[in-house]
Amino acid sequence: MSKDGEKGFELFGMHFPLYTSLLIKSTMIVWICLLVILFVALTFFQYELTQADIPCGALSGVLMGYLATLIIKW
Repeated sequence: MSKDGEKGFELFGMHFPLYTSLLIKSTMIVWICLLVILFVALTFFQYELTQADIPCGALSGVLMGYLATLIIKW
C-alpha cells in the first residue's frame, strides 16, 4: 500500500497501481482471446502445441491484462 491508501506495488522505485476488479475482467477477456486464437491456429493452420504454449499463454495473459488495465485507467 502506498501512503495515500491506493493499492499497488513498487518495483525499482516506481509505483504501479493495482485495480483488482478491472484486472480480473481484462485478464479473462485476454485469456478468451488467446484461446480463440489458439483454436483457430490449431484448426485452420495445423499448428502443433509445444510444452510452453499453455503456461506461457497464461502468464502472458496476466501481463497483457495488466497492460490493458493501465491503458484503460490512463
